[in-house]
Amino acid sequence: MNIIRKHPYEFLFFLSLILFVLIKLNDLLLPFYWDELGAYAPGAFSMVDTHHIGLLPSCLSPNLSWGHPLLFTFCNAVVFNIFGENHIVGHSFAMMITLITLIVFFLFAQQMFDEKTAFFSSILLMAHPNFYTCSVMTLPEMMLTLFTIISVWGIVSKRWWLFAIAASLAALTKESAIVIPMLAILVIFFDAIKQRDYLSASRLKMFLLGIVPLLVFGLFMVIQKIQNGWFLYPVQLRHLTFSWEIIYPVGKRILREMFFEFGKWLTGGIFLAGLLLCFFRKPLRIQLNDRILWIFAGLCLLIFLFSTVNIYMTRYILYSSPFIILGGVHTFFTVMDRIVPRFKFVGVVLLAGLSAYTTWDGHKKMDEFPYGDMSYKFSLNVVRDAVAWTELQPWKNDTIEVNFPLTGALWDKRNGYLRGEILPVSVNFWKKTRYGLFYYSYGPENIPNVKNYKFTILKHWWDHYANVACVEYQHDSTESANH
Repeated sequence: MNIIRKHPYEFLFFLSLILFVLIKLNDLLLPFYWDELGAYAPGAFSMVDTHHIGLLPSCLSPNLSWGHPLLFTFCNAVVFNIFGENHIVGHSFAMMITLITLIVFFLFAQQMFDEKTAFFSSILLMAHPNFYTCSVMTLPEMMLTLFTIISVWGIVSKRWWLFAIAASLAALTKESAIVIPMLAILVIFFDAIKQRDYLSASRLKMFLLGIVPLLVFGLFMVIQKIQNGWFLYPVQLRHLTFSWEIIYPVGKRILREMFFEFGKWLTGGIFLAGLLLCFFRKPLRIQLNDRILWIFAGLCLLIFLFSTVNIYMTRYILYSSPFIILGGVHTFFTVMDRIVPRFKFVGVVLLAGLSAYTTWDGHKKMDEFPYGDMSYKFSLNVVRDAVAWTELQPWKNDTIEVNFPLTGALWDKRNGYLRGEILPVSVNFWKKTRYGLFYYSYGPENIPNVKNYKFTILKHWWDHYANVACVEYQHDSTESANH
């Protein structure tokens, strides 16, 4: 009991971790979904199947790697190889990464600020819809978030060796980690100007450690050029754009989702206000840690700039969320301590109440399209129901024309949809087929039918915007196919 009284926030954080795991346990049983199903889990399975578990580009077909760095897929393959190749193992490993991320984040916030700030920031991060959704998904964004937290910890504490290691691991996890060494170089540069220390041995050492992750990422790109013939996957490069007509609406969406959407308006708005208060902290006598807040802001700016010119999904900015939340909580408590210094419990009660409301508001909006990953259970459920029904049909062993994600659901049992053996499938009518099983959005006019064959809908599954239809073609659908 003495330990609990001395360290109440650590105890509450430990309890919150247990509660978080209990809430997410059921999600460990869910099949893989979308990018899990189309790239990351199959990539790890392929490494296991071919006995090429490694970090080099040649260890995985470009059709599965998409030219991404392979640290996450490599770790998944190792785990699958040891504990078994199925969706439960994959989700459990993802949960372990999430728990480590939360613990590291709590320790970082505790060291940089205090226990109270660390606890509330960790709770808000757990409850954030984007983080909550990705917490059990076999996707690289959570591992990237973990390494980003450690990298920023290294930057703000000036432990550059820690930064060099963590940022290098982040660069081997996903290309978007390239913004982390850019942040480090900017911090080193502005610190040099502030301290008027430009060419000292210590400054050069900082700079060399700062560019280590860039060298690691560059080495991976060179090896990829040698082994695959290109630095970055050509298909991915097509999504790069510098057109203002595209950047402007995407940029507005990113800013909304980074600072305000899904209940983030509380911490996001306060974080932005804290940046403004940094200019007036001395006359207002507000004890804000302006250096850390500006480092957080610099990271968010670089993530924003990187995301606007690339293909964008909400989960791609997950690694900015810990810093916006932590910056907002730090600003809130600092301002409240200035306003009501004798009644610090007022700030705790007020933040707890507001956080409860914003969390409820954020999760209420998780089912809104097109926010994709956070509404993934709609799509997953209709696909799972369709597969379960198909397995009971007498024609299940006939070739079935399918599209994604039905493709991955039917041709590999390890993805978690099939109860029996894999079913024969065809894509783009490359095999004879009488039946089709198609995923589509909204109305039946969107059922894929590239050959314009006549068909009858036998069965339909629907949940919000997600649909699956089983169709029977009214003639031989292979008349124009090549065999």
